[in-house]
Amino acid sequence: MSAENMQLVVEIFDTFSRSTWETGDWIQRFHPQLVYHPREDEPDTQSFVGRDTWEQIVGGFMDAFDEITFDVEDTYDADDWAIVTTVMHASGGGSGVKVEDRYVFAYRIVDGVVVEGWEHHTMDEAVAALRRRVAAT
Repeated sequence: MSAENMQLVVEIFDTFSRSTWETGDWIQRFHPQLVYHPREDEPDTQSFVGRDTWEQIVGGFMDAFDEITFDVEDTYDADDWAIVTTVMHASGGGSGVKVEDRYVFAYRIVDGVVVEGWEHHTMDEAVAALRRRVAAT
């Protein structure tokens, strides 16, 4: 199943744009009880549960920018976990200022939907954190 999981996560980022945000297509790939852990340098660092909360957080980004897209640079396949290194490209809402930021996302997929997500700064950090979580279970 891991190849399908990796493909799902890559597609999430390859297809994310204002149009998939506005139609709601992107959110269908996340479980209603999604558990999500933002990076420690995000404005809100609290872990949360719920697809509705995730939609509100992404909505804040979409309100701040005219467009947001992601380039997937690297992937790491770990059975029911898929880790992707991405570069976010955005343009400021009123200013048009270009913004780029690297994000590494680790997503656990069950039955074709993301049930848990973690944000990291580097692939090495994400893989090490995943190994610690798996070893602890």
